[in-house]
Amino acid sequence: MKNDINLKRLVSMLAAIAVVSVGLVGLQSVLPGESPPASAVVGSQFDPGNIVSDSNFFDANGMSEVEIQSFLDAKIGTCSNSNCLNVLRANTQSKTAKYTGAGHLVCDSYVGANNERASTIIFKVQQACGVSAKVLLVTLQKEQGLVTKSSVTLGTLERAMGYGCPDHSGGTCAAEYYGFFNQMYSASWQLKRYGTPAVFGTYQPGLNTIKWHPNDACGASQVYIQNKATAALYNYTPYRPNDAALGNLNGIGDSCSSYGNRNFWVYYNDWFGNTTLPVGSPEGQLELVSSTVGSLQLSGWAFDRDAPTTPLTVDIQIDSSWYRWVADGSRPDISQQFPGVGARHGFSGTLPLSPGAHTLCIYVKNVSAGADMSFGCRTIVAADGSPDGVVTNITGLPNGVKVSGWAVDTDQVNSAVALDVQIGGRWFAAVADKPSSAATVTYPSAGANHGFDATFAVPSGIYTMCIYAKNQGAGSPSSLGCQTITVVSATPVGELTKVEGTAGAIAISGWALDPDVIAKALVVDVQVDSQWLQWTANLSVPNGEAAYPGAGLNHGFSGKVSATNGSHTVCVYVKNQGLGGDLSLGCRVVKVSGSAPSGVVPVGALTAVSGSGGVLALTGWAVDADAPTSALLIDVQVD
Repeated sequence: MKNDINLKRLVSMLAAIAVVSVGLVGLQSVLPGESPPASAVVGSQFDPGNIVSDSNFFDANGMSEVEIQSFLDAKIGTCSNSNCLNVLRANTQSKTAKYTGAGHLVCDSYVGANNERASTIIFKVQQACGVSAKVLLVTLQKEQGLVTKSSVTLGTLERAMGYGCPDHSGGTCAAEYYGFFNQMYSASWQLKRYGTPAVFGTYQPGLNTIKWHPNDACGASQVYIQNKATAALYNYTPYRPNDAALGNLNGIGDSCSSYGNRNFWVYYNDWFGNTTLPVGSPEGQLELVSSTVGSLQLSGWAFDRDAPTTPLTVDIQIDSSWYRWVADGSRPDISQQFPGVGARHGFSGTLPLSPGAHTLCIYVKNVSAGADMSFGCRTIVAADGSPDGVVTNITGLPNGVKVSGWAVDTDQVNSAVALDVQIGGRWFAAVADKPSSAATVTYPSAGANHGFDATFAVPSGIYTMCIYAKNQGAGSPSSLGCQTITVVSATPVGELTKVEGTAGAIAISGWALDPDVIAKALVVDVQVDSQWLQWTANLSVPNGEAAYPGAGLNHGFSGKVSATNGSHTVCVYVKNQGLGGDLSLGCRVVKVSGSAPSGVVPVGALTAVSGSGGVLALTGWAVDADAPTSALLIDVQVD
C-alpha cells in the first residue's frame, strides 16, 4: 500500500503492449460502415469516482491459469534470472478461510504446495479472494513493474504488491509480508476486505476528501466514490492523480502529482480494455489469441443483459482492415455461469495477417442501454515459420554452464528443434525434446516435448553465451538471446601447511577440498623422492570451512614418512572429483637429521609475505632450543 510517486521507472513503461506471436489463415468479411473509436485513453476520460467497476474488480474467474501464464510470457519474454514472473516458482503455505468480524467471507481457503508457478499462485489467489487476476497483474505492474521486467531482483520480488509498505519515500515494508506468495495473498485479502461493507476503511462509497499527494501542502479534493472497487483502490493507494499527472499519461506531472491510481487505470485500459462501462453494457472475455504459421486464432464470448438471448456483433480491427463476426457459437458454460442469458454467445475463428508487427483491436457492439465494450488493443507479430522460444535460465557452474528453456518451430510444431549453443568461441549442440508446460501454453497444438535442459563443460572464465534455434521448413534460424556468464573453476583447492624434517622422519600436513563435492573427503598422493603414499583428507582442521563456508571441518591431512638423514624432495597432489583436474600443492626440499640430542626441532613462524615491484618481502622468526642464542640458517623456496 504505497504511493507510486517516485516510480519514474514505471511511468516509462505505460505504453508497453503485449507482443504475441500470431499468423494468418481464412478470410472474414470486411466490416462495412463506421470505425469504432480508438481504444487509447486520454486523461480527460479518467473518472476519480469510478476508476474500475465492481464486476471487473471482484471477479474470481477474471483469467484462467493458462491465460495468466501466456500473458506473462508475452509481456516478459526471455528472463535473465529465475525471479521474473513468467519463470518464477515458489513454495506456498495453506491458508484457512478468512472472515470479517461481522462474518463476511473475505478469502476462501488456499491449499499450499511446493514449487508453484507465479501464474498458478495468481490464479489460486484470484479464486480464493475473488479479486480478478487482471487487477492483480495491473497492481504488480503499478507497484514494482514486475509484469514487464525481464530482470528482477529478489528485493523487488519480495515486495511485489507493495503490501505492508509505508506511503512515504524511504520506508521499509513489514517483514512478515515479504515474499511473492505472502504479498499476493495478503494484498488480495486486503483489497477484498476493503470492498466489504463491514470494513471498507478510510474511504467508502459516497462523498470523500482525497489528497492529491502525501505532502499536505498540495491540498485535497472532494470525490464521490461510486462503487466498492474504487473505494478499495483509494484505501490501498490513498491519493488522486491531479491534472498534471492526467495531462501526461506517459510521463511525469508536477511536484503534487501522484501516479498509483492513474497507472492502475492506464495499465488496465491498455491490457484488458475499459475498466468500467455504463450499466447495460456488454460483458465478455477474450479467451484466446494464438497462432501457427498462416493463421491467427481468436476466441471468446460476449453477451448483453439488455438482450440476453441476442448474439452480439464483434468488430475486429487489424491495422486499417476491419472484420465482423457474430458471437453466436454454442457456449453452455456461459448459460450456466450467467443464468438466463442463453448459450449462444461464443465467437471463434481465424484471420489473415501478413508477416510483421500489427495492431489488433477488438470491440463488442452494445444493445440498448450502455456502451460498446472494448477488449483492448495489442501489438501482434506474425510468425513466418521460424522457430520461437524462450531461455528461462542460464547458470554458471563449476567448470560448466547449465541452460534451460523451450523452443518450437512454428511451422513444424510436432518436431523437436535442434539448438546451436555458442559459449565464447566454442560450439555445442542440444535438442529441445523434453517436457515443457511453457511451450504448451504458448503453442497448445505443439505437444509437451519442446523443452531443453542441458549442461556444457567449459573451463573457468567469463563468456558470452548465445543460443540459436535451427529452422525447419519455412522461415530462418532464430536467436533465443545472448548473456554474459561466469564459470568458476571446479579444480580442488587446498594448502600444504607443513613439511618438516624430524629425527628419522618427515612430518607433512595440509588441507584440500573439491567445490564439486564439497562435503567429500579427497584422496591425497604424497611423493617423497621416489616413494609414493596415498592419504585421505578427512581430519578436522578449520581451513576448509574458512575458505568454503558449509564445507565442514573434515578436510585435513597429516602424517609422518620415515626418511634417512639428508635432503629429500616432498610433493603433494590432490585427486579431482567431477569437473576440473588434479591439483598440485607443490614440492618442497626438506632436511632430515638425527643429530639433535634432545630430539627438539626448531620452531618459528612466517608472519608476513608481501610483493611489490618484482620483489618478495618475508618476515618471521625461528629458534632452536638446542642452541637458543645462535642465529639459524633459513632456506627459502620460491616456486
